[in-house]
Amino acid sequence: MGSQSSVLDLLEDRIRRVRLIAFALAALVSVLTGGYLFLALKDIEDATLQRVTLYSRVLESETTNLVEGAASLLTSVGDTVQFQQAEIDPVLTTRLLKDSLTGHRTLRSLSLVDPQGRVLASTNAANVDQRINLSRLGTIVGDDRVRMGPYLPG
Repeated sequence: MGSQSSVLDLLEDRIRRVRLIAFALAALVSVLTGGYLFLALKDIEDATLQRVTLYSRVLESETTNLVEGAASLLTSVGDTVQFQQAEIDPVLTTRLLKDSLTGHRTLRSLSLVDPQGRVLASTNAANVDQRINLSRLGTIVGDDRVRMGPYLPG
C-alpha cells in the first residue's frame, strides 16, 4: 500500500506540474496575442492617419486650385467686362462667360450682376434678367474691384 501511495503522489505531482506548465503556456500565449493585437492596432491607426493626412493634402490642393482658378477667371472676365462698361452687350458678354467656363470642370455657372442685383448676362440663360438678393452675397464694397464672394451652397 505504501508503494501505491507513493506512485499516486508522484502521479499527482506530475499532473500538477503539467497543469502549471499548461497554465504558464496559456498565459504566455495570451500575453503574446495581446501584444500582437496591440501592435496590429497601432499599425492600423498609423496607416489610417497617413491615409487621412494624404486625403487632406489632396483636398487642400484641389481647394487651392479651385479658388485660384476661380479668382483668375473672375479677374480676367472682370477686366474684359470693364472695357465694355459703357454699354454691356448681353449676347457678347454671355459668350465671353461661356468661353471663360470652358475647361473649368468645377464651376457650373457664371453670371454678371449689376449693383441692383439684376443678372445682366449668364452662362445659364434662365438666370438672365432675374433679380437676386444681394444681401445673401455679404457686404459689397463699392470700389469697382472684381471680387469673389463667399461660398453659397446649392
